[in-house]
Amino acid sequence: MSDFFIENLIRVKHTTVLVSRVEQAEEIPEPEFEMINGTCASVRLDALIGLAFQTSRSSMVSFIESGLVFVNGKLITSNGYEPKEGDIISVRGKGRFIYDGVSRQTKKGRLGVRIRKYV
Repeated sequence: MSDFFIENLIRVKHTTVLVSRVEQAEEIPEPEFEMINGTCASVRLDALIGLAFQTSRSSMVSFIESGLVFVNGKLITSNGYEPKEGDIISVRGKGRFIYDGVSRQTKKGRLGVRIRKYV
């Protein structure tokens, strides 16, 4: 059955894919991450996306309202949504990242957050 998939599976929806056989479980590649540590005033979806992709929070509002943002595969259209620790946030056309939670609070009351961005 695996030979059939290797020969015939060339596309998933609109994305071209390359299929190969993996003999050992150690051969399966692990995803690579870029660690991002930053501060934001509150843990809102627009602030986290702005931090992850080095853009302003207000420029990310149009992505959210256009239906291009997903949290754990679910469409989110509210920029005030507060993700939970471990949520995977995807933005079409930009990428995706994992929200790792709040690491600290600064003297001025801002929150230090950790993000793992897929490379």
